[in-house]
Amino acid sequence: MSNSAVLSATGVSIQTHATAPQLYEPFDIAVNAGECVALTGCSGTGKSLTVLSLIGLEPSGVISQGTVKWNDVVVDKTDRQQLAGKEVGLVLQDPVSALNPVISVGMQLQETVENLMSIKGKRAEKLVYQLMSEVQLQDVTELFYRYPHQLSVGQCQRIMIAMALAGNPKLLLADEPTTSLDVTVQREIIAMLTQVRKDRNMAMIIVSHDQNLVNDIADDIIELKACGEKHENVDSSLSSYQPSKKVSVDKIPLVKISDVTSSYDGKVVLNNLSATVKSGEFKVIAGNSGCGKTTLARLICGFKKADSGEIRINGLLLSDIKAARGSSAQLIFQNPFSSLDPRQTVRSILMEVITKFNGPDLDYIIKAVDLPRRLLEVKPHTLSGGECQRVAIARSLAASPELLIADEPTSSLDQIQSRMIMELLLSLCRNNGLTVILITHNLVEALNYADSFSIMSAGKIVEEMSPDDIPVHSITQKLLAAATDPAGLKLEFTDNC
Repeated sequence: MSNSAVLSATGVSIQTHATAPQLYEPFDIAVNAGECVALTGCSGTGKSLTVLSLIGLEPSGVISQGTVKWNDVVVDKTDRQQLAGKEVGLVLQDPVSALNPVISVGMQLQETVENLMSIKGKRAEKLVYQLMSEVQLQDVTELFYRYPHQLSVGQCQRIMIAMALAGNPKLLLADEPTTSLDVTVQREIIAMLTQVRKDRNMAMIIVSHDQNLVNDIADDIIELKACGEKHENVDSSLSSYQPSKKVSVDKIPLVKISDVTSSYDGKVVLNNLSATVKSGEFKVIAGNSGCGKTTLARLICGFKKADSGEIRINGLLLSDIKAARGSSAQLIFQNPFSSLDPRQTVRSILMEVITKFNGPDLDYIIKAVDLPRRLLEVKPHTLSGGECQRVAIARSLAASPELLIADEPTSSLDQIQSRMIMELLLSLCRNNGLTVILITHNLVEALNYADSFSIMSAGKIVEEMSPDDIPVHSITQKLLAAATDPAGLKLEFTDNC
């Protein structure tokens, strides 16, 4: 390893507790100024724990091993903790949960600047605006006074990156910085991080399960391999996968949406949208971030009221269905970790819903989602991403819904886990008689599973299609091109393709 490394470490490994085995085979790492090193691996291999351990912030009970050097000087855990913030910036995986919901993002960023740079007032505010511009946020004066829930996930991630840069760090640790973002915004975030790294001559360690992403950005790639396990390489296009045979669905509409309009703070999010979901159908709703997909899901589940228009489930107005939030429709949230109570065991989480809605037997539910019984006695923070998502799906099934709405359920998972969750959803649709709405920006992944697609843009459905149809609308073509062409080449769609 080079003597000029900003950070280097040898024999790095992690144990979740004293008697647990190592999560992965020990490895060495070194990153120089201006370089990017990527940590990759399947869900649950300990990538995020490793990044936290490099700056001494691993959770209590977790045992980290290895020798860490900062500028070629050995630093212990206490010394590494002192580096966090000023010398080392950290970008967390879930920006919305990481931000304070009751303080404007500008004030949160200013507080960070004041603490790290020891400046106050107008000087601090000026630096805040400079940081917001550096991470390529638009209308920064207006954004300063907005709260996290008023920003898109991409904007929240840019705010988190700005916070990480506030102390002018020599090293940036980015833990899955593009998780939950559509492919277009992913590219923008990665391009921005690359530009910032070069402009500041800053070292960067990025954690990702997206091989295409790290190939584009990293100077060196380290794959964490679980001890004693072999992982099969998966084709990123998923084109070789042959899913379960599609079946014809009932002609009776389960969900009928008519001329629905919805807005936030005076901004129209859904604009006279109409759609139909048939009983027993696996429906995909796709579109870029901010097009209104999640808002539509929340409306169907009764979490939010439409400004105008109507939604009917089984012919009944949503407003007339007393149990609309429970037995009629269930929403599987995008981030399972933040949607599960960290204080409860998996058993408690599931039994609470079963009791409330007089749901099916616990054994039936865990079998339906292929959840090992041993996981019933643990808490969510000990689960891998795939296991946590299975718990979230099981919780939804506990209410005996007719409709499952899965909001980007695989966005934070590696390709193996993503495929398993998609197969699980398809199985619930085909074998358990559930109707499934999948919200996604990854059309290529969804092509293998869906009965029909609704493509959204700017609060409207711009194209309806089946998996065999040739995309006509430019939005559909761009979504397909972005997912199938990670290098950013322009793909042409013709009637002969």
